[in-house]
Amino acid sequence: PRSTLFPYTTLFRSVTGQVFDGLLALEGEGGVAFVGGFLRHTAEATRAEAALSLGSSRLARAVEALIASWEEARDPDLRLAILRGLAVSRQERAMEFLLALVKDGRARDACAAIEALSVDPESEEIRRRVEIAAEGREPEVRQAIW
Repeated sequence: PRSTLFPYTTLFRSVTGQVFDGLLALEGEGGVAFVGGFLRHTAEATRAEAALSLGSSRLARAVEALIASWEEARDPDLRLAILRGLAVSRQERAMEFLLALVKDGRARDACAAIEALSVDPESEEIRRRVEIAAEGREPEVRQAIW
């Protein structure tokens, strides 16, 4: 039954993310291609952990890998995980990409970018930038702003 497997699944997710984080901390830019390869893994949780670890590494190459993967990805859950990874990176290149989605992307992608950027709801600077990017957008996009 699912309930008995849940603790092991949660543990696996945590351990996988820690391994990815450790590898990126040790290898830096050199570990990006290896961890980025897990964005194509069959397990959704592994893909999400890879995206978040790449983003939290705050490495420029990791941001570029996430952007490239987002453009190739078709699975909505993976696309959201990638956007969240970009948001936690706090890299200007990632912010520009996310804000461009808010401004010019499809409404669904704009809302997903806003959701990803809401990871830090206390940041007035990010909120202000999102509001500027969303000016003139559909009501559903503007209403997604936290």
